[in-house]
Amino acid sequence: MNPNISVVHQGLTKVMGIFRASLRTQLNIILLLMMLLSFLASLWVNVSSVRGFLDAQLQAHAQDTATSLGLSLQPALLSGDEPALKATVNAIFDRGYFEKIRLLGVDGNLLYERSLAARPEAVPSWFIELFPLSAPVATTQINTGWTIGGVLSVQAHPGLAYRQLWLSALDSVHMTLALFCFALLAAYLLLRQVYKPIEAVVAQSEAVARREFILIEQQPRARELSSFVTAMNTMVIRLKGAFVDLNLIAEQAKKDAYEDVTTRLANRKAFDLRMQDVLDPGASDFGFLLLFRFELLKEFNLSRGYEAGDRILRALVDCITENAKKLPEAELFRFSGSEFVLLAPGVSEKTISACAEATLASLKKLDGLQQSAFGVKGLSVGISTFSAGQDYKRLLYNLDMVTLAAASEPGGIKLRAQTTPGQGASELKQVIEEIIQRPRMCVRLQAQAVESCTGLSLFGCDIYAAFVVNGVTYNTADVFAAAQAYGLAKQLDLAVLKSIALKAELVQKYGQGRLAFCLSQTSLHDADFVQQLAQLFEGQYQHYVVCVNEQAIISGLDSVSSALEKLRSLGFGICVNRFGSSTESLRYLAAVRPDFVRLDPVLTKNNDVLDHNKPLLTALIALARSMQIAVIAQRVEVIGEAERLKLLGVDGLQGFYIGRPEKI
Repeated sequence: MNPNISVVHQGLTKVMGIFRASLRTQLNIILLLMMLLSFLASLWVNVSSVRGFLDAQLQAHAQDTATSLGLSLQPALLSGDEPALKATVNAIFDRGYFEKIRLLGVDGNLLYERSLAARPEAVPSWFIELFPLSAPVATTQINTGWTIGGVLSVQAHPGLAYRQLWLSALDSVHMTLALFCFALLAAYLLLRQVYKPIEAVVAQSEAVARREFILIEQQPRARELSSFVTAMNTMVIRLKGAFVDLNLIAEQAKKDAYEDVTTRLANRKAFDLRMQDVLDPGASDFGFLLLFRFELLKEFNLSRGYEAGDRILRALVDCITENAKKLPEAELFRFSGSEFVLLAPGVSEKTISACAEATLASLKKLDGLQQSAFGVKGLSVGISTFSAGQDYKRLLYNLDMVTLAAASEPGGIKLRAQTTPGQGASELKQVIEEIIQRPRMCVRLQAQAVESCTGLSLFGCDIYAAFVVNGVTYNTADVFAAAQAYGLAKQLDLAVLKSIALKAELVQKYGQGRLAFCLSQTSLHDADFVQQLAQLFEGQYQHYVVCVNEQAIISGLDSVSSALEKLRSLGFGICVNRFGSSTESLRYLAAVRPDFVRLDPVLTKNNDVLDHNKPLLTALIALARSMQIAVIAQRVEVIGEAERLKLLGVDGLQGFYIGRPEKI
């Protein structure tokens, strides 16, 4: 390429780069150029004006001097007194205002001449070349009576004029520069007032993208900018109204389907669906069910009225809920008119027994309940274990029987334990400690792919852990439940994460999407754990997605959202599991701002369940879409379910229909 063309092309590229810059930069550059041109033009006009004045002054001075000196030389020239003639010329010339004085005779011969070729002092040569001053020559004829005795020419010296012009130029520079700085400051302050509402609108738009609907309180004084800000505020108010309405629709759909009107708890239908999920053979849940049965409710309603009965029911619910806060991810359901079921996954027998005793102790303090209301034919609590793969009807039968037995107990509590064969509590604790010490040998990872339905970039696979210690495979749910009971959940999570971090080939194999892994609620509440997680995946954050159950987020929104925000700032993706499982408000989404949500499998269990939950699923998907959150359906096993879910608008599918878990 021609070098000249290359230079021109580079210059044009730089110029176009300026035009593609921000509005602030463009305005600043244009304003600076305009003010700089104004400064230079003003300076040039001032100096040129002074130069013209000095040129005229030099011409007038030379002419006046020639005329007066000619008259002074007339007697000396007439008498031929050469010394007097020279003395008169020298007296005028030595004043320093002239470059040359020349006296010629009638015949043109030189009678006398004085000249000074010195350059002006303290004036830069570049200034002299930029603003040249002419040295005018004035002539006059000297009369000696009736004849011409000689011709006198006087040329003024521009040195003093240059000096005066230079000083005048300096004064103009100082004054113009002061005005330039003042104007520049005024323009900066003015543009700052213009930028402030624009920056506020940009921040407002970014907040809307995060579903944070903030208003700009300070109105700009400029009418056009004020109209602009008012229009943006109006739009944000309408968007917030639409978002709130959509949220309310989704929440109302959930309440209509799965909420008890009196107690605001999840109803029997919600409990049935939830148990189908936790008892699924492919799940890894293990824990306890507590059935609270109030036999005297009918008698209470008849003797004191239904309003009093509703009040005592709500008091019972508040008491149970308060004590259940000690259990991670616990859920309370109204099973029937006088029965409540507490689902407590991942806790130990000691913990659940203590919770039941504390709850009954609190219930005994309620106004309106006598001590005789507990135990025989009163308020009783039956406790039974559950685990994945268990028969649901058999589980309910066992729970009913143990609650009937509890009604005959003086304390009103009865526990039916169901220990996993070959995996007692002491053995599991040793197994967990072995896993924590040797994660490379004891943790077996599996990956299940996720398929995108809409072309959105989702995570490539979900990573699960299995535990093999000394050749024996242990139930994952039992291990995590025992870890929770012994306070080792964080260490176990960290052991699994170390195994994932060591599998660098996963990133290469599933390079088209991120890798997802789940964290327990206990781990997310620990700031040190979050720091260790960040160090473990340092430099690889963008390849991973952190998944958290919806119930874990709702039960500790402040601490969990803070931890997730820190992980998001590092580059991790965020996913909410079992989306739609809770009857609580969905407004936590605005605080957590996940990238993905995975629908609760209970809502998409099979085609019949899909048809029944279609209004709720439609509302949930619409809410997620309004927040630019990708929606993924889990446990999709047949083509019919996949097609229905695609029609509902999900962004991704996961399950046996898409692909079974693969050993890593």
